[in-house]
Amino acid sequence: MIATVSGRDLLIEIFVTHAIDEEKTAKIEQLGISTIEIDLSKAQRDMSLESLKEVIIDNIENKRWIYNARVKFEFKRMLNQTKHMDITSRGFASHVDYCPMKVNVWRGKPYANVIVDCIYCIHCVSYPGDVICCNGHLDTNDI
Repeated sequence: MIATVSGRDLLIEIFVTHAIDEEKTAKIEQLGISTIEIDLSKAQRDMSLESLKEVIIDNIENKRWIYNARVKFEFKRMLNQTKHMDITSRGFASHVDYCPMKVNVWRGKPYANVIVDCIYCIHCVSYPGDVICCNGHLDTNDI
């Protein structure tokens, strides 16, 4: 089913016997259309129309986002504001040199431990593997 909300399309998938699989999820993401899935797999088949309305419209426990275009847009916007900081391995530890939060300092040079400091930091937007995408350099008004 397709609904139009605030001028934007929203796909509404009703899950009774089969949830959306990875292949369909990939197609939805490729189309870029926000999609929500309503799980009716545990709903009684003989419920009243009023009960069905409550389950579909009022309850939130049985709903999940499959794809949210606004979230994707905002994440990309945040990612564009980040500084990509290289990760340096030192023995068994991985560090980011010149951490803008200055969580650790060694010989006057600020750094952060990737596992201990970066991953749990509110300024770590993404960790794609070999870099930390950090927005700690921004003024809080810019975020």
